[in-house]
Amino acid sequence: MQRIYEVKEAKEYDVIVVGGGAAGCAAAIRASRDGARVLLIEASGALGGMASGGMVPEFCPYTDGEKIIHHGIAKEILFKMKAVTPDPKEKLDYCAIDAEWMKYFLDGMVSEAGVNVLFHSTVCAADREGGRILGVTVSSKSGLCHYTAKAFVDATGDADLCEFSGCEFDVGDKDGKTQMPTLCFMLSGVRDEGRPIEAMVRAKLPE
Repeated sequence: MQRIYEVKEAKEYDVIVVGGGAAGCAAAIRASRDGARVLLIEASGALGGMASGGMVPEFCPYTDGEKIIHHGIAKEILFKMKAVTPDPKEKLDYCAIDAEWMKYFLDGMVSEAGVNVLFHSTVCAADREGGRILGVTVSSKSGLCHYTAKAFVDATGDADLCEFSGCEFDVGDKDGKTQMPTLCFMLSGVRDEGRPIEAMVRAKLPE
């Protein structure tokens, strides 16, 4: 058996961010705004991660009960989302997420910042020398490409880059326990008969 493949050498960047979720986008946008040449690698076909593809209903509190404590790019997204959702504009603790608007906003912010983005691309290997990552191999429809950078950000959500490069990372608390997942779902075609949906659902639940 003969394995035939070629790993193409690609462009070098200042910063490579792996994972285009909310955290990865924020890292890429900030680095690019600060003058770095940035590559953002995303496995799916859209930015936002769980915020745009996992049915996450809201961002966590933005305030300490009195004032906003999350500023920067998080605050920019908060007010962009407030402008297009029915969320009360004065309610700053939480913000409902519209998945399609989230994709649109992040696309615009990433493009405006000058970030280079690879969609449908997965990091499948990493190069490490001592305690430093030197490059990553990316699999996509273009084949296998090797990218190098001065700094890397693992925003995969699963520590994929850490795993590939042999870096140490923690899972869960001191006992390895993680937070239980939340099941989010959508309802459509429901007639509320003049009553709040929540009250109707609770009325059907067993005692």
